[in-house]
Amino acid sequence: MYVWDDAGGNPGTLRAQKDYIPSTRDWDVINLDSPIQFSSDFWVGYRIPMREPGDSIYVTLDTQSNYPGINKASVDLSSWTTPTSMPGDIMIRAIVEYQAVEEEASSTKVLTLNQNYPNPVIKNTNISYTLPSETKVKLEIYDAMGRVVKTLANEVQSSGNKVMKWNKRNATGEIVSSGIYFYRLTTGSKTITKTMIVL
Repeated sequence: MYVWDDAGGNPGTLRAQKDYIPSTRDWDVINLDSPIQFSSDFWVGYRIPMREPGDSIYVTLDTQSNYPGINKASVDLSSWTTPTSMPGDIMIRAIVEYQAVEEEASSTKVLTLNQNYPNPVIKNTNISYTLPSETKVKLEIYDAMGRVVKTLANEVQSSGNKVMKWNKRNATGEIVSSGIYFYRLTTGSKTITKTMIVL
């Protein structure tokens, strides 16, 4: 897997590279060894060995037919073209995380929402966060369509470190299907959202 910054609508400087052998025909997760910060667009791609020795192709982002311009291909990483067809049924989705920080003049108080663990979620997962002061807290799980799956907290909580456990069940007690889910922490006017994978 490769990550580039943007250079005028094409992949530019290579920022990260990680070798990976797929273990499933379904969605899988590849985590970078360290975070990368971008101030503008970026590209994510993969390399596919072809039939002839030395041949390869690099394609980026979702293979949606209504967004043909976001797909690029190259055999040497020096020139890029927009492919008219895709070599196989492979799709990459970049999951971007962000965090809100609350600052005060006299001291810095930080509202944090940590990455759930374990992730991907197989049976149960823990969601931890830190509250700088006592406040009304709402912690909710959303599916990829933006629908609320489960409310884990909706109450006033004291300051400090908190941990909530989720067992992959929705509000009616049913186990949710595999896919990408979001968890959102809301305290007053502050909201932090992160992503997790459910297998």
